Amino acid sequence: MSKRVALVTGGIGGLGTEICKHLARSGRTVVACDLASREERVAEFRTEINGYAGQVFFEPINVGDFEECHMYSPAPTPRPCACWISCCRPR
Repeated sequence: MSKRVALVTGGIGGLGTEICKHLARSGRTVVACDLASREERVAEFRTEINGYAGQVFFEPINVGDFEECHMYSPAPTPRPCACWISCCRPR
């Protein structure tokens, strides 16, 4: 059985980061999707997931933009996404 992929929107926030780590510990490949404009938080996220090399990845994507979501393909693997978890705050 191939490893499953989970996309976590709002993945670099506090709750999103914890969900990413939990999914990685559960054997998933995880793609944390969030806005690249949060540079300081992106750097903190990369530090926090340091122990999950090869399991947790960051992809800058604006999930509020249909075209951007439509063009997205998970970077670490071409396998289908098993789940999509939203940790985004409503604006």
